Amino acid sequence: MPIGEVRGCWMRPGWLRRRKRSTALVATRSASATELRDRVGGKPAQVTQALDRLEALGLVSRTPGRRHRYVAAPPDVAIEPLLLAQQLRLEQVRAQAATMMDSYRSARRGRGTAELVEVVVGLAAIGQRFEQLQRAAREQVCAFVTPPFLTDGDDEHYRQVELGQLARSVRYRTVYNHDGFAAQGGVEAMLADVAAGEEVRIADRLPIKLFLVDGAVAFVPMTGADGDLQASAVVVHPSGLLTGLAALFEQVWERAVPFALAHPDGPAASPLDPEESRVLAMLRTGFTDATIARQLGTSTRTVQRRIRELMTAAGVETRFQLGCRASELGWI
Repeated sequence: MPIGEVRGCWMRPGWLRRRKRSTALVATRSASATELRDRVGGKPAQVTQALDRLEALGLVSRTPGRRHRYVAAPPDVAIEPLLLAQQLRLEQVRAQAATMMDSYRSARRGRGTAELVEVVVGLAAIGQRFEQLQRAAREQVCAFVTPPFLTDGDDEHYRQVELGQLARSVRYRTVYNHDGFAAQGGVEAMLADVAAGEEVRIADRLPIKLFLVDGAVAFVPMTGADGDLQASAVVVHPSGLLTGLAALFEQVWERAVPFALAHPDGPAASPLDPEESRVLAMLRTGFTDATIARQLGTSTRTVQRRIRELMTAAGVETRFQLGCRASELGWI
């Protein structure tokens, strides 16, 4: 039976009732159409039609004789050919998609300048395109994150998409400025993302918002000169502009400061408690004492006291020396 008919048997209206009839039959040695109708309901014609389809799929068989009884085939034996057929169909679709992609690329070789940049307008369209590009990533996503954001406000949804991609071994390298760090949930949210596999760095300033996928396409949300939101973004396709954006990311990435707690490969286990580790990580990435205090839910005086204690423990006299010594000791 063609795979379309296999799929249609289960997915067209009434598929749930057919599944119940098949399940009911599996749970017994054999049953007549009348017995099955009594168990799961339905009109006689519907039950007979469903059984005919299940028989055509090889999921049930009839016993010989004048009064037919139906017997379920072993599920592992009966369903495996259907799964193989579905898998074959998926492979055919993938092959067709690859062919279409080749045609797509060929049609765009030598295209005009206007076609190198795609404009997306409206928050809903921007959010949809952003998610589409993120899900399409296969190797690496690089991003500059700075507010204001041009998505529809469902940040947790996009974060779950990212976590799903990280689980599939897609590499994420993200540079936040200080405002972007705070807007994305602060120190605890950032540590959770780092634990999931995201590589995070902090920069004082970011030149633009940027989302770069596999080095093949860039997504650039737009803001006005005064910072007002403009509900638009541009998608940059392979071109000199895309190459420049990729080079810009690498330049900023190299200069940005990694955000992490105690280094896992440090020469010794970190003696710092969780709050000291957070203070040191944020101090190293350029946050002010007041910002650190807000992030940790404590007072500026407490943060300053913690920093003095860290300097004493490290045997240094300045904050700059603290950063260098903490790195040597494997504290960060």
